[in-house]
Amino acid sequence: MEQNIPMAEPTEEELAEQAKIRREKLQKLTEEGNNPFVKVKYDVTANSAEVINNFEKYEGKEVSLAGRLMSRRIM
Repeated sequence: MEQNIPMAEPTEEELAEQAKIRREKLQKLTEEGNNPFVKVKYDVTANSAEVINNFEKYEGKEVSLAGRLMSRRIM
């Protein structure tokens, strides 16, 4: 059984390095003419709970879901 082992808190130096990397990525996006904060409209046709609970209704149909992928099971 997998145990949850608490991760060590990042040090000030590690946090500063992460912030530096994020600022560099932001600068690169901006220099390329991309606005990383632009709002994008995405037409969501269902939510994951609805698809899971009514799978037969959605089987063979295309749906658009939005959200964060928290885990992935490859079969």
